[in-house]
Amino acid sequence: MFHFRPRHGLELFRNLSSFSPIVGIFGHRQVGKTTFAERLASSYCTFDSKSTRDAATADPAQFLAALGRKPAVIDECQMVPDLFPELKDYVRTHKKPGQIILTGSVRFSSRRAIRESLTGRIVTLELLPFCLTEILGHPRSTLALKLIGLPRLSAAWENSLGRGELSARQRALQDYLVSGGLPGLFAMRNPRLRTERLRDQVELILSRDLQLVHPTSLPFTQMMDLMRALSRGESHPVHPTLIRKETRISETTQKKLLGALESVFLIRQIPVEGQRKGVSVFFEDQLEHRHLHGEGVSPDHAFEMAVWRNLRATFNYETGLDWSCFQFIEKAGRRRVPFAFRTPGGTIAILPTLDKTPSRQTLDSAREFLQRYNQSLALIVTQGQPSTEVLDPRILQIPAERLLFE
Repeated sequence: MFHFRPRHGLELFRNLSSFSPIVGIFGHRQVGKTTFAERLASSYCTFDSKSTRDAATADPAQFLAALGRKPAVIDECQMVPDLFPELKDYVRTHKKPGQIILTGSVRFSSRRAIRESLTGRIVTLELLPFCLTEILGHPRSTLALKLIGLPRLSAAWENSLGRGELSARQRALQDYLVSGGLPGLFAMRNPRLRTERLRDQVELILSRDLQLVHPTSLPFTQMMDLMRALSRGESHPVHPTLIRKETRISETTQKKLLGALESVFLIRQIPVEGQRKGVSVFFEDQLEHRHLHGEGVSPDHAFEMAVWRNLRATFNYETGLDWSCFQFIEKAGRRRVPFAFRTPGGTIAILPTLDKTPSRQTLDSAREFLQRYNQSLALIVTQGQPSTEVLDPRILQIPAERLLFE
């Protein structure tokens, strides 16, 4: 059974709500937005209720005037776009911070009416699936933030995890590799029920949420062909021609659908830099990707993406941080950094590997990256190895059990 867990986004939310009258909380369907918002609000309504939707559509001004005590939550707000012009007028005369909390499973920026009404009048928080530290009730990991921007590494960063500490964190990581972090799903022990819930959830997102962003006449089976093709190519540059051959979806339609799938939080499009240009697709949740991919997700790939899904929480929930993520590929794919995080203070390359000793290809990829980017470091992330070791003044070998927890 799922139990409430404190979210790392709480501090960021409080900072945002201290200066803006409207705060938007967005994220994947069933990621915990409603639970998060209800605990912060004095009143609540949801547009999942038809009568509430009808009232807001019929008279948006009266609907807003009749909201309960503030802060008030309007859940699944994207379902009534007619409300947003009235919201624009409402916050013009009600300027007090933290009055209204909007939640949604669709990015506001993907719907023109909403975007134009609220530009400059709303601040947003993106709620991610649980990361490991949230699942275990630990503080948010910030080690990557402390490392980024350092001109060079010293032996002060070397240490060794105790056997018990390493073992406990390794068990948690192993569970995450299979179960991911979607509330209500990662803790389910019945595989059959979990699969049924996942199937229903993906169908709802594709048949309802996606239509709000990009109405498509493609049959559901063809959309699922696309999802499976994307899942098999996760974290590698998208090849539209190959996908067209597999799914019979044109390159132009693919591009529109990728943007729509990102807007409903099923995927992220990560830009590729270096000699290879384009985008790679990363799925939002570990379990959902495994479900769409089917059997046969390689241990190396599962580990690589678990590191990304947990590290992004470090950056996502840091107040005031301007950051982005990208992939680096050189030498016709022989030099590859699966993902890197860029901030104004510096750039950090992340190279997860299950090898006990980093391969020459991994080290060469790290060095190629460091030559290309100034003020950068490279982290070679291992699993189950207790020691952190400085391999080079700008290359650190570090266990995931340390990087993702401290």
